[in-house]
Amino acid sequence: MTLKKMSRMIFATLVGAAWAQTMRGQPQADTPPDVVTAIANTRQLSVTITTDREIYLGGEDAVLTITVVNPTYSRVKVLEPFRMNTGGIDLMQRNLVDPQHRPWLNLYDHSLGAVRFSSRTPLATLEPQQRIEKRFHFYEPQFDAAYPTVGYRAVPVKEGEYQLVYGYGQRARTTFKVVTPKLLKIATVPFVKTKDHKNYNGTHVLLTGANFVLLG
Repeated sequence: MTLKKMSRMIFATLVGAAWAQTMRGQPQADTPPDVVTAIANTRQLSVTITTDREIYLGGEDAVLTITVVNPTYSRVKVLEPFRMNTGGIDLMQRNLVDPQHRPWLNLYDHSLGAVRFSSRTPLATLEPQQRIEKRFHFYEPQFDAAYPTVGYRAVPVKEGEYQLVYGYGQRARTTFKVVTPKLLKIATVPFVKTKDHKNYNGTHVLLTGANFVLLG
């Protein structure tokens, strides 16, 4: 192996290690001490992420709720939640092709991969037992960003199992399923016979019954 190739390999390894460190939301070597402390405190918080339902039809709207709780009896300085530069939301899909080596595929990545902690990293102080909650629809902006919470602006159309990951603290997760509706039954319910006609824009219509479709 030539010296040039070895240098490239060492450089790639160092870059990969730095990237992996950032991906995990770890402080960098030049991260200020107060931010390092806030990162450690943030990992002690109780963070949950939930959707309003567990099963959706493709393209439906969904409501996401994120809750951050300080479980301690002390005031703590933490990374400010609900900010893109302290942790975004990833959308993952269950990998059916190679689930053993890569169980989830990242469809919409806004994790800590691009975050570098610095003196500009927003911090917040949480009181003992303080609880902060944020509810929003998929089509609403993700925190302080201009783009929607989920890139599709709605539940994905493709049938399958999905996971939302909030890249803040210990990276809270929640899963939901997208199903395709199946026609189970069509039924016609006749109306009581009447001589009354409904007038729709000058057209007389006699209503005789209604069709009902049952999906499952």
